Amino acid sequence: MKINANAKINLGLDVVGKRSDGYHEVSMLMQEVTLCDKIEITQNKSGIINLETNLLSDENNIVCKAAKLFFEKTGIEAGCNIILEKNIPVCAGLGGGSADGAAVLRALNEINGFPLDMQELLKLGLSLGADVPFCILGGTARAEGIGEKLTPVASKLDFWVCLIKPDIDISTPLAYKKIDTISFPHPDIEKVVEAAKKGDISLFSQHTGNVFEYVCCPEHKEIDIIKAHLKSAGAIFTMMSGSGPAVFGLFSEQQSALYAFESYKGSFQGGGVCKF
Repeated sequence: MKINANAKINLGLDVVGKRSDGYHEVSMLMQEVTLCDKIEITQNKSGIINLETNLLSDENNIVCKAAKLFFEKTGIEAGCNIILEKNIPVCAGLGGGSADGAAVLRALNEINGFPLDMQELLKLGLSLGADVPFCILGGTARAEGIGEKLTPVASKLDFWVCLIKPDIDISTPLAYKKIDTISFPHPDIEKVVEAAKKGDISLFSQHTGNVFEYVCCPEHKEIDIIKAHLKSAGAIFTMMSGSGPAVFGLFSEQQSALYAFESYKGSFQGGGVCKF
């Protein structure tokens, strides 16, 4: 079976508290985009999970973990061969690893006749990572808790997206640790969701934000440089995704988004033009 593992961007991201177990409570509007990794998976009776990929990364570990977890949960005695073509920049705040793990769970569930319903699949995905349930669900969704409490949103926002990941890596655990040490204004995610439902980009721009920019931008000038470039190229709105460092710009026309990507002269690790 061949399946796309689509990236995500955060159209709004707030950290609203820290739990006693050390996890942070978040409030986000998450959006699936068409930039994707490509996965081909073939199930067999070997009991062995093999992975072939064009890019070695720690994120790839989630692919094998997902397959192993699925077989353990369902009691199916099988193995599989997985071919992974990475297109989503790694360690970027775009959910590449989570998308791959989610795609493997969805594919194996379908190959085996759907032994797990959606709620069981989402619960299984959460054991792999907080973003995996959203990557299973896809579309647009409000995410709360540690990211696992998902409410689908019928969004009318419709844009082309230019994604650029600067040539830096940001540790998500470190970003969360640093955000505990600063004060910052919070975006109004309720208003952001309302704006998405109305398709009101003005209301959206007025109330959204990503609190991790207050941690990452002062330390990494590349993020603001990319945001400024996207704005100068005609982006209606720009923001960092997740805990970074990838930056996205929203464009009404594909050609403008392509120009923004192709005209960027700074050093970067990946990205591209995609759509909601």
